[in-house]
Amino acid sequence: MLSPSRDLRAGRIDTVDGVPLAVLGRFDLVPETPLITRRNGERTNTVQAFVTPFTLPGIALADFERRLAQSGFRPPPGYRMNFGGETEKSGEAQSNLSSVFGTLAMLMVGALVLAFNSFGAAAVIIVVAVLSIGGGLLSLWVFGFPMGFIAVVGCMGLVGLAINDSIVVLSALRENPKAMAGDLAAARDVVMDGTRHVLSTTVTTVGGFIPLIVWGGLFWPPLAVAISGGMIGATMLALFFVPPVFVLMGRFRRRGA
Repeated sequence: MLSPSRDLRAGRIDTVDGVPLAVLGRFDLVPETPLITRRNGERTNTVQAFVTPFTLPGIALADFERRLAQSGFRPPPGYRMNFGGETEKSGEAQSNLSSVFGTLAMLMVGALVLAFNSFGAAAVIIVVAVLSIGGGLLSLWVFGFPMGFIAVVGCMGLVGLAINDSIVVLSALRENPKAMAGDLAAARDVVMDGTRHVLSTTVTTVGGFIPLIVWGGLFWPPLAVAISGGMIGATMLALFFVPPVFVLMGRFRRRGA
């Protein structure tokens, strides 16, 4: 039964109507082992939050970190703070990709050297690949997309697509004897003949990613923008960077002969 309540201000005891606890339900006293959440052997306290719909996790995290820095919050002594969720998974995925990137890069360089039978030609293609990644990062910055895991995947996939145009131009230049000797006019004619093929490849590639950019929701646009922007930059490199470098290499070879 419920016990009477004491009105201390009035100095009297008032009885109230009560009901048995059995009417409210069944109550059992059950012992329970206290649970201490640990991670890597350390005690942890997890604080979760949910972002508003149609918001990229990277943008929400950047805004939270900015506000946290403005508030001057510091963890108490003996505590440290780490961010989980999408940031944690992205870091783990990037670490896994980085572990195999060296092997893939060596295989790509070896394939280029065997294909052209020249370390110089392979070096030109590698420079184009590196610069194309810069074009992809620049396009992400222009369109305001964060550098998340999907953007990293896009930049890595960009490397294989970006060097195709340069390989086409470089192969055509190597087949022309005058261009091989460093003749600038011959190299210009070769590039002009192959411009149509290079541009058509770029247009079809970028056009294929337009649906992902416009209607890809929140997941696909960073990947599509990185690849499309990098492809446009790689095309400019294939037409305006590779031919002059090839001509200079031909003139150096002729002087050394």
